This record gives sequence, structure tokens and C-alpha cells, in this order.
Amino acid sequence: MAMDTEKEITELKRLVAENNKILHGLRRKSRIGTLFTLVKWVIIALVIFGAYTFVQPVISAIMSSYDAVMEGVGQIQEVKDKVPDFDFKSLLNRN
Repeated sequence: MAMDTEKEITELKRLVAENNKILHGLRRKSRIGTLFTLVKWVIIALVIFGAYTFVQPVISAIMSSYDAVMEGVGQIQEVKDKVPDFDFKSLLNRN
């Protein structure tokens, strides 16, 4: 009976050591996965920031051009309002 108990204890120790090894491997893989996820999000954030800094001057130029066009349209509207009796449609339809 003592021999069976010794065998069971030895088998139990082996199983505990195997479980411990598996758990340590799972913990390591979890840490590596977390690290890669963090690195992935940092790279995504850097790409977005880089794209913004690259595109931002273009957007500013487009917005300033748009503002200039809208200012011109506003000036045309002011001229049209100052000359209310002039018929622009007849001028455009003339052959």
C-alpha cells in the first residue's frame, strides 16, 4: 500500500510540474500578445499622426482656396445687390 501511495505521489508531482510548465508558457504567451497588441496600436497611432502631418498642409491650402473663392462669390453678390435693376439672365441668353 505504501508503494501505491508513493507511485501516486510521484505521478501527482509529475502532473503538477507539467501543469506549472504549461501555465508559465500560457502566461508568457499572454504577455507577448499584450506587448504585440500595444506595439500594433502605437504603430497605428504613429501612422495616423504622420498621415495627418503630411495631409494637413494640403487641407490648409484647399481651405484657404475655398475661402478665397467664397469671398469672391460674396463680392459678386454685393455687386449684384448694388445693381438691382440689371438683368443678368438676359445678358447670359444673348446670342
